[in-house]
Amino acid sequence: MNSEFSYKIIKNLMQWGVREFYVCAGARNVPLIELLLSNKEIKIYSHFDERSLAFYALGRMKALNSPVAVIVTSGTAVAELFPAVIEAYYSDLPLVVVTADRPKKQRGTGSPQTIEQKNIFGNYVSVCIDIEAHDEFNISCYRKNKPIHINPCFDVPLQSNEIKEYNFDNLIKDNIGELTLNYSNEFEVFKKFISESKNLLVLVSKNYIENKSVLINFLRYLNRPVYLESISNLRECEELNEIKILFANNLWERAKHLKLDFDSVLKIGNTPTHKIWREIDESNLKLNVLSISESHFSGSYKADHLQVNFRDFFPKLKEILLSDFNIVNKKMELLINQSYDNYCSALEILNEFPNSEHSFLHKLSLKIPKKSLIYLGNSLPIRTWDLIATYENKDLQIEASRGANGIDGQISTFLGCAVENKLNIGIFGDLTTLYDLQSLWAQYNKNIAFIIFIINNSGGQIFNSVLGGETVDFCKNNHDLQFKSWAEMWNINYQLIEDINQLNDINFEFINNMKLIVEIKPCNLETENFGKKLKSIQLNSGLYSK
Repeated sequence: MNSEFSYKIIKNLMQWGVREFYVCAGARNVPLIELLLSNKEIKIYSHFDERSLAFYALGRMKALNSPVAVIVTSGTAVAELFPAVIEAYYSDLPLVVVTADRPKKQRGTGSPQTIEQKNIFGNYVSVCIDIEAHDEFNISCYRKNKPIHINPCFDVPLQSNEIKEYNFDNLIKDNIGELTLNYSNEFEVFKKFISESKNLLVLVSKNYIENKSVLINFLRYLNRPVYLESISNLRECEELNEIKILFANNLWERAKHLKLDFDSVLKIGNTPTHKIWREIDESNLKLNVLSISESHFSGSYKADHLQVNFRDFFPKLKEILLSDFNIVNKKMELLINQSYDNYCSALEILNEFPNSEHSFLHKLSLKIPKKSLIYLGNSLPIRTWDLIATYENKDLQIEASRGANGIDGQISTFLGCAVENKLNIGIFGDLTTLYDLQSLWAQYNKNIAFIIFIINNSGGQIFNSVLGGETVDFCKNNHDLQFKSWAEMWNINYQLIEDINQLNDINFEFINNMKLIVEIKPCNLETENFGKKLKSIQLNSGLYSK
């Protein structure tokens, strides 16, 4: 009975497009494990830690652009999946969590390893399918933009002495549940927005690399100032140099200094990282805001929102727009030109503080080889990279997890994102790394080459910019830990860098299956002074230009 039941589950998942299965083994999910192991064509991977495995699965979905399934046993193992489910929800990733449960008759009894698994993930899943062996179900009606929870209840005996062979051929169908939309209403909303926009600012955040060409064409046609975050995968694009804002710190104040009154903001992609987006919500800025994204989240309560498929929407939008975008406001041109000076001024300040965190990140961006995959950890790494990384176009693929913006599971997600035949580089803070020490178990799943850079600034230094007094010291979780033993534990080469020139000793040449952990110890005093110098220029002049 359990064998047939397991077949129904796996068949449904494969028909929905699941290509890979990730398993934390326990007694209760043995029927599913046996079935998967019986078919050598099915890709199945194991891990001992449910939380890490679920985040790894998120990375695999980014790499595969298709659903994957995580299968766990009953009890608290299910709760370990919750952080990754939340991240998948806010990142529009179709993570399938299969949580083997005990028979329904045992619920509420307090019997061993029995918790209330039904609906445990609440609003963060499209559906919770709570089933026993005799129940029928079908997930083909659900779109692949949210997590799904399947909670199968298995009774004993859990392990079968005879494993029946099942045919899984021709079950994967990639397009089940996708919608083809008529965008007539969205086109009208956009045309109205543009017609009412005199001074328009464009922000582009998380964007799939497959959308690059359509966005480049549209942004060039729109011909308005645009700030491109690294996760847009457009930041270094030369075709957009004439409209690109290189430096966005204090953007609203600098625009005001130029008597440039932005009246509208167009946000393309997922929620931006830079605080200029949050300032729209937190300040008295009077702006007309339109969000266009493949996600169903606008990222701001002030924004109107259009959820579209970029490769369908933007080429057609360009065709129907009649407005002439060739003439750019001269003040906008000045803002764009000054942003170049602002960025150059920041680079000059780096020379005064060569061992600051910003200097290390800038030099690292110069050293990284072309066509590498870069994963930017949350908190300071992604913000510092956006601020100070080189604008040289190296055709990099930039990844990050900006759904719920947590620091948990970051290295696990990076290893899931990592691809073969190119160098994969992850950049993380020290607390982020401590949060995910078990992540390196996943290195054995694929033949990948990676370098993990740990920016060890001895705690959560991001709080220096938002808190003060005794509170900031308490919240930073200061420490004097190092990561050499962590690398040794996983048999990975290790290098410690405490001076900017030591970055020259790192071998960035791609070598198949190479693995390296580099711990960077920036000078926190230099980092602090860099920030003060940058801020003082802002306060004294309102501009960064020389």
